[in-house]
Amino acid sequence: MVKMIDNEKIAKLLLSGAKMTDKHCKRCSYPLFEKDGKIFCINCGSETKEDIINEKIEFLYNKLKDTEDVEEIEKIGRAIETLKKIKSF
Repeated sequence: MVKMIDNEKIAKLLLSGAKMTDKHCKRCSYPLFEKDGKIFCINCGSETKEDIINEKIEFLYNKLKDTEDVEEIEKIGRAIETLKKIKSF
C-alpha cells in the first residue's frame, strides 16, 4: 500500500530551501528532493547511490590524510578506486 504524500512535510521542506526533483524513489515511488547537494526521499529516507558513494569516498580521503602506513594507503586507494567504478555505472 502506498502512503499519501504528506503535503505539510513537503511544504516545510520546500520552505527550508529544498527542491523537488523530477525523479521518484525506487523504493516507495515518492518524489525525490535535493538539498545541500544531496538527493533523498522524505518518505523512506533513502539517498541516491551517488550520494552514498560520495560520502564513503570523502570518508576514505580523510582517513588517507591521517595515515602514513603504506599498506593502509594502498588499501584505502583500492577502496576509493572501487567506489569510483561503482559510481560510474
